[in-house]
Amino acid sequence: MALAQRADAEMAAYRALQEEVTVLANQRQLYAQQQNENSMVKQELDLLADNAKVFKLVGPVLLKQDTSEAKSNVAKRLEFIQNEMEKVEKKLQAKEDEAVKIRQNIAAIQMQMQKNAAEGAGAAAAQASR
Repeated sequence: MALAQRADAEMAAYRALQEEVTVLANQRQLYAQQQNENSMVKQELDLLADNAKVFKLVGPVLLKQDTSEAKSNVAKRLEFIQNEMEKVEKKLQAKEDEAVKIRQNIAAIQMQMQKNAAEGAGAAAAQASR
């Protein structure tokens, strides 16, 4: 029964790991979406002249913002998003590597359980033929 308990524990760990991978994948998708949106804003700001009027929405109010300041803010935001995406990618890769190890452990336990079952059946058949 120890093998069955180990198999159950490994399966529970694998399911928990899959949930973590799902959360990380959702975070990565959110950051990719934000990166796309900010890239489009940057492209639009790059088309503007330096003396163009730019407004930033803060709550329900539009505030005038310097064009160079707006460009700087968007560039910083893109850099932040890129760094966060890299962190999430590293975490995701680590979780996927861990999942591979757990799957290998599960396969080894299942093989051992099958071997034990076959040996038990062989011993029972040998005893029955006596």
